[in-house]
Amino acid sequence: MKTPIITRIKQSVAKTSGDIVLVRDLKRFGSPSAVARALRHLSAEGVLYRLGYGVYAKTAANACSDALLPRQPLEVLAAQVVERMCGGAKDAGKNAVPPVRKADNRRMSRKIAIGVWEMRCDKVTLGKVADRRRLQRRIPGNLSEKRYISGMAALNLRAPENTSGDWHFGNVFYNREPQNNAVTVAGEGEELNTNHIFRNYGIYDCTDILRGQGLHAEGAPSFAANHFRAILDLAFECLRDQRPPVYLAGATSDYLDTEEEREFVLDKAAMMSPHLSEGAQAMLSQWIEKERTYDSGR
Repeated sequence: MKTPIITRIKQSVAKTSGDIVLVRDLKRFGSPSAVARALRHLSAEGVLYRLGYGVYAKTAANACSDALLPRQPLEVLAAQVVERMCGGAKDAGKNAVPPVRKADNRRMSRKIAIGVWEMRCDKVTLGKVADRRRLQRRIPGNLSEKRYISGMAALNLRAPENTSGDWHFGNVFYNREPQNNAVTVAGEGEELNTNHIFRNYGIYDCTDILRGQGLHAEGAPSFAANHFRAILDLAFECLRDQRPPVYLAGATSDYLDTEEEREFVLDKAAMMSPHLSEGAQAMLSQWIEKERTYDSGR
């Protein structure tokens, strides 16, 4: 008895080591309509994720939910798509950004997407991706609920609560200086540590968020402060150093979206008082009071 086409395609996908599956590679399994039906079934089953026309990706369990999503970030998938469609081997490397072959002058352009994140796959974009990777600030490995991305970096990630956050993503995560410094990391073993006050409040697994926003971390999983915790960490950093948090004027209004969210984080901020000097406690009270009456004009 002949093995069903869905099973044969599934077995073939499992044997290849790359992340990309092209429809053109599956012609040997049956007619175009039969292959299309099999791919729809495998997509519904979560084995494959449709990135764009004729392009699918292998999946893995999402760290933040039960959803099955591509196991590599868009920029890595885009590099593999370019390599494959320009004649590269099926088992292109998972993490490397492959070089573009100068002898291959064929034009290739394809748009791929994961949810709301889109990227165009062509040789020009591939070169930009490689440049961007070199300029990215370092995101350390060995992160956890006790040691996590914080500060302005955390405010520029898409937090689980969907609060607005900051809007300087490029300036925060990329550095045109030759020596790329790291993003702010807080918590256990770091100079900035508020774990003794807030414990693990607001810390979430941001592995898939980083990948979705095209950022490379040195290890997985990665963790970050949500926008509430990031504001609290920044305020504590200033007050610990006996500095009024002047640059956080309006932070609870600009980075958050509702009056309830503002009041929530300000109530949390009051928990810092016993851990501050008398002068810093006065600065904290003044900041909280000004934040409650701040008008962003939004």
